[in-house]
Amino acid sequence: MGRVLGQGDFGITYLAWDMNLERKIAIKEYFPSPLATRRANQSTITIYSERRKEEFAYGLSRFLEEGKTLAKFRDHPGNVAVIAFFKANDTGYLVMEYKEKVDDFDSNKMRLVTCPKCWAKNEIPANKPPEEVSCSSCGKPLASPKNDIKKKNDLDSNKMTFVTCPKCWTKNEFPSNKPMEEVSCKKCGNSLTSQIKK
Repeated sequence: MGRVLGQGDFGITYLAWDMNLERKIAIKEYFPSPLATRRANQSTITIYSERRKEEFAYGLSRFLEEGKTLAKFRDHPGNVAVIAFFKANDTGYLVMEYKEKVDDFDSNKMRLVTCPKCWAKNEIPANKPPEEVSCSSCGKPLASPKNDIKKKNDLDSNKMTFVTCPKCWTKNEFPSNKPMEEVSCKKCGNSLTSQIKK
C-alpha cells in the first residue's frame, strides 16, 4: 500500500501497486471511524465496543455489496472499475482501477438514494446520476432517465412530503404517494405514523 488518496467517515482510499499486472490501483478500505480504530503499527481494525459489532458488521456487508454492484458496471463510462473486493484485517476492501485524474470520482463522496420500486437504500457516488445505477436489492434503475420522469406514475420527485420524527425531531422527506405506515425515520428508525392524528 502506498499513500492515502482520500479519507472519509467510513473509508480510506489508498494508492497501491499491482505486482502481477505492474500497474497502479486504488484500494478502498472499510474503516468507519465512529465505530472502530486501528492501533499504531497494526493492520487489523479494532471495534470500539461489543455493542458496536453488529453495526460494524452490517456496514461491512453493505460496503462489500457496493463493491459487487459496482463491479457489474466496470465498463460503464464515468465509473471507476472495481476489479475485486475481499475481506482482510477484520474489515473489507474494494480494489479499483486507478485514474490519474481523480476529479471525476471521489470514492469517499457518496450519497444515499432510495429505490422507487422496493424502497431499499443504495449508496452511490455523489456525482453519479441515479438513472445510471441499478438498485442493489431489486436490480431496477434508481431513477428514470430525465425524459421519462413525467411518464412514471410510481414516483414524482416534485411531490414530496416532509414529516418530523416525533422521537428524535429529524426532518424526513419521502414521496407523497408513499404510504406513511411504510416509512421509518432515516435517523432513529422510529415509525412516522405516530404523527398522524386519528
